[in-house]
Amino acid sequence: MKIRKSFEKSNRRMLNVFIIVLLINTVIDTIIMMYSDRSLIISLQYIVNIGFLLYFFLSKRKYAKCSINRILAIIIVYFVFLGLFSSNYVMTYNYLAKFSIPFLFFIVGYSIIKSPEEFKDFTKKSLIILIYFVGYIIYANVFSVGTSYYGGVLSSFKTGYIGLQGLYIPTFLIIQALFILPFYKKKLFVILLSSLGIIIFVLILKRTNIILLILGFVMWLYYEKKINKKYGIIFLIILGTLFYVVFSSELFIERVTARSSRFSSEYSITEEGRYKENLFIWNQVNDSPISLLFGSGEVFNDKETMTREADFVSSSGRQTHNSYARLLWSGGLLGVYLFLLLYYRFWKRIKNYYTIGKIIPIYETLYHLALTLIIIRLINDLSSGITYLTFNAYFYFTIGTLMRVGYNKFRQKSIAYEN
Repeated sequence: MKIRKSFEKSNRRMLNVFIIVLLINTVIDTIIMMYSDRSLIISLQYIVNIGFLLYFFLSKRKYAKCSINRILAIIIVYFVFLGLFSSNYVMTYNYLAKFSIPFLFFIVGYSIIKSPEEFKDFTKKSLIILIYFVGYIIYANVFSVGTSYYGGVLSSFKTGYIGLQGLYIPTFLIIQALFILPFYKKKLFVILLSSLGIIIFVLILKRTNIILLILGFVMWLYYEKKINKKYGIIFLIILGTLFYVVFSSELFIERVTARSSRFSSEYSITEEGRYKENLFIWNQVNDSPISLLFGSGEVFNDKETMTREADFVSSSGRQTHNSYARLLWSGGLLGVYLFLLLYYRFWKRIKNYYTIGKIIPIYETLYHLALTLIIIRLINDLSSGITYLTFNAYFYFTIGTLMRVGYNKFRQKSIAYEN
């Protein structure tokens, strides 16, 4: 059975619409900090995403079924039910929407991408998001637009009005682009674009993103060492040159100074807000067996509660910077278990689908990419991300596509074995 060389017309159209939705989401994420009242722009984001999902489910009345869908439904129903006991429905169901809507994009990805060629087409088209991100940061610095993470408006390096949620899709897309690099025609352009993206994250000095990029890069070199020797050398030469230019500049020294409290010998993790907030969450839910098992009763209302009760939080409020702590707060140990079960099933299904029989290079690459994305996502959630609508829509869509491609390979092998 030959791998199809082209999309079904309806699936190609659906993918193009999805890329447009992802780009709109990304644009919103890069200007969201411009507004003090974000209710209108967040409503626009909901309209765009829900509108796309309605378009998909109405036009694809027979979408592909997958056992993962049951786990997604259980997780959504569980947290929606617990949300009924929250004291602030507006905040709870706003974050629940951001948490739940992206799960549906898994179904979209699983339904419309069915072959390695189609996945490569998706990866190539999604580069527009990375191009926009790099272009936006360059624009912000050329025209001194917006502010900066760690340094504020006085910093020489600007990040425009991008929200924290806008940093994660570019991080994952850089890693995804590297894995698919051998299948691009314009390899040098992809290497240069990825290198510029990495340099931008080095200058932003967001620790989580830098760690994810390092891990992704190491796993890319390790898994794909058979075919990445030449590309790896070219990438390291270009990246090394850019690093030399940046590290020897006053701009980098300024950026490190802005984050000096995190890189000095006097730094203590016990004094950091993240440590204190995780300790606060644990003490709250560990108050009784019921709250430990099912959560605090305030689903995704951790910011409101910490602002009111935690002495280390200012009046402007603080949201927990740990997805597992937010899950524990919102759904207890059962909520954390369901989330980890979902990722275990992702890994288990993908492993079973891709490792049956002899793996040809493209399937081996996609298998390694899927494992890498799952691993770095689980690490990323030690920081944040569980209610980032744009990032999660991209992530679950991508995992859905990789699982479906693997399933089709598995089915072909099974049919051949039976015959």
